[in-house]
Amino acid sequence: MTSRRKLPIGIQTFADIVSGEYYYADKTPHIERLINAGKYFFLSRPRRFGKSLLLYTLKSLFEGREALFRGLYIHDRWEWSVHHPVIRLSFADGVLQSRQQTRPAHQRNPSRSGRETQHRQPLRRLGPRCNREGRQQHRPSRYGDRLRRPSLPL
Repeated sequence: MTSRRKLPIGIQTFADIVSGEYYYADKTPHIERLINAGKYFFLSRPRRFGKSLLLYTLKSLFEGREALFRGLYIHDRWEWSVHHPVIRLSFADGVLQSRQQTRPAHQRNPSRSGRETQHRQPLRRLGPRCNREGRQQHRPSRYGDRLRRPSLPL
């Protein structure tokens, strides 16, 4: 006898839904179309309509977390050897009162867990790089620099 899966009430991350044996309606055909169709999208949906789940699914996809997508539509249609850095800005906390609040939580209160290094890896890729002559090229190393000067290449 097979056991019933749970409903993902209050679960917002794709990884938690897949690894937690929750019901999941495969939306990856729509995600593939969204990725291939355009440049910019404004997600205007009411509260509790799955915006965060969609963004976490996109994050997992671009980070190349193949195991999460086994058995789903997109698994055989995605280049898993290519990993993309993902920058996630959340405005869920409301109005920020200081520059310190713009720093990611793992930098404000670093933990000793493995999650700390998991989050810092993509940040290192945004740091300085050298050109062919060995001279350092300016690359924004903080989110603030990237937001003030969006024309800078990554």
